[in-house]
This record gives sequence, structure tokens and C-alpha cells, in this order.
Amino acid sequence: MPIPSYKGGWNTIDHTSDPHQWVRFMDRLNGGDAGEFFLNDTQTIAWLDIKEGNRILDVGCGTGGMARGLAMLTGPTGRVVAVDLSDTMLQEARARSSSIANLEFVKADVHHLPFADASFDRCHARNVFEVVEDPRRALQEMIRVLRPDGIIVIPAPDYGSLTLDGSDRPLTRAILNYIGDVESNGWVGRQLPYLFAQAGLSEIQIDVRAAVCNDFQYFFENWLGSCMGRAMAAGVLTEDQARAWLTEQQEHYRKHVFYAANLAFMVSGRKPPANLV
Repeated sequence: MPIPSYKGGWNTIDHTSDPHQWVRFMDRLNGGDAGEFFLNDTQTIAWLDIKEGNRILDVGCGTGGMARGLAMLTGPTGRVVAVDLSDTMLQEARARSSSIANLEFVKADVHHLPFADASFDRCHARNVFEVVEDPRRALQEMIRVLRPDGIIVIPAPDYGSLTLDGSDRPLTRAILNYIGDVESNGWVGRQLPYLFAQAGLSEIQIDVRAAVCNDFQYFFENWLGSCMGRAMAAGVLTEDQARAWLTEQQEHYRKHVFYAANLAFMVSGRKPPANLV
């Protein structure tokens, strides 16, 4: 049975050989997954503009860190509903959030949300749209369950902008293009503003930043290695080419000059008032 792509792996976590590897990956990525960690993302918090008593939907909640952070902001009269496809993630999220009364976890697919129209004041999906099956459909569903005049905020990486140095430029381009075109929805970050506009959202705001990783071992073990294995299986490169390219990246790391960088987009928009919908 072929190993699923990075995108496919996130959508089939419970059926992988080690589902908890995804939990460990998220903990390393998110600094231990404490709710306070996510509140440091001041741009997301500012754009969500959460009011006490708001009802918030957090899509692709993983182990629940962002949801716990949002629950701190809604106050006791508000509520956060966090959804994920994975039972493994939801089990972990519930265990870590048992003391939070205004937070609920629900198993759901963002393409078919089990909520009535206009159920939420705010909708959020952090680093999710690069792995969903249909970003346009996912956005439409989030807008459907958002009340008129409500706000939606989506941060997403753009793996089409992924940058690594390599002396073999054509090979490096082939590897990075494969990651952006096959392993993920690689261009989704740059596509989000237009998707928001097409969906009829107003007051669209865009923030673009660079995300940089200098830890080759972490980058390879958690992402690059499996991507390159599938790239070889797809005929993008040979085993000898992969070995030579990775040897060069390891040499960069030993000399403290390894980096992997990509753009990260964050887009927000407002659902038009009811009389304008």
C-alpha cells in the first residue's frame, strides 16, 4: 500500500502506522501546544476581534492549543467549538482541555460541517487549507456557518514559495515543485485572497511573512524525508540524485548555513450583513 502524501497523511491520521507521530509533530511545531502560546499570534487575535460571549469555530483543531487560547478570550458566556477529522487528535485535545467549560470538540469534515447556517460569530482555520481536499468548498462551508457580519481568519503557508539552496538547480526545482504541486495545496496561501473575494467576503486583509527553519534534522525527519521518498517513487529523481542532494543539505547544516524558507499568508474577511447577502 503506498504511503500517503503529506496532504493525504493529515487526512488519514487514524489509519497511519503511528497516529501519535502527528501529535508529537504538532507539539514540537507549536511549542508544547499551550493555549497561551497561540495568543502570542497577535495579528490573528487582532483580526478575529473576539468579543466576550462570541461563539467561535476552530477548524482543524489538532490537539486543541489554539481552541484553548480562543476559549480564554470569549469569557464564560462565549463558546468555542473545535473540529477535526482525527479521533487521535480529538482524544488528545479533550484530555488536554478537560478543565475548560466553554470548549467543545466535534469530529467533523470542514467540507461538510454539521452546523446550521449562521451558527458562529467567528471562524478560524490555522495551517489547514494546505492539506484540505477542496479549499474552495471548505471556505464556502465556513462562510455558511458564519453569521452575517461575522469574521473569518485563515493563516496558511505557501509551499509554492518554499526555498532551499542546492548546487543542482534543476533538481532542487523539481523537488520543491513536487512538494508544492503533489504533497500539498502548495499555492493555497497566495490563492486565499482571491478565494475570499470570489466567495463574497468584504474588508479583506492580507498579511505575508517569511517562515524559516534552520534545523535540518527536524525538517528532514518530520517532512522532507518522506516527501523525497515519494518523489523517488514518482520518478521525480533517482536514489543517487536524492542521496547527493541530501548529502549537500546535511553539509550545509554542519556548516550552520542550512535554511528552508517559505511565505506564510494570513487572510481575513467579513461576511456581508444579511441585507447585503
